[in-house]
Amino acid sequence: MTCPKLSFFLVVLMLITLGTFIAELDAQDTETNRTIVQEFVEMAEELVEQEKIEEAIELYERIVKAAPDDFESYIKLATLYETEGNEAAAIENYKKASVYKHGNKKVYLRLAEHFFLNEDMAAAENALKNGIQYTEEWEQRPI
Repeated sequence: MTCPKLSFFLVVLMLITLGTFIAELDAQDTETNRTIVQEFVEMAEELVEQEKIEEAIELYERIVKAAPDDFESYIKLATLYETEGNEAAAIENYKKASVYKHGNKKVYLRLAEHFFLNEDMAAAENALKNGIQYTEEWEQRPI
């Protein structure tokens, strides 16, 4: 009778140990990925400082593929596309940024501006409404 209980206990103990080990490995991988992504962001910033915008865009495109939840990289990519005059790509990256950083009013304002300039008034209005909706109550000022 003690042998099945002991076996069950050992199996449960091994599963818990394995789960803990996997969680630690996952945390290490995440930290390593962040470090690598940060190095690429620094390289991209150097390219921007050297006014090598096309190369910086290519690098930021790789960064957002490797780290799709990196809100700041989408914003930077959108800004670079604006610099190049590629409104469609800028809008697309602002939209992606709004998904990952839902509620960032600056993103919605930039989207509204782009939609307005492209004469898409319904989309501009929607972006402004989203920006207002996600603005903290204490930040809202009466008109």
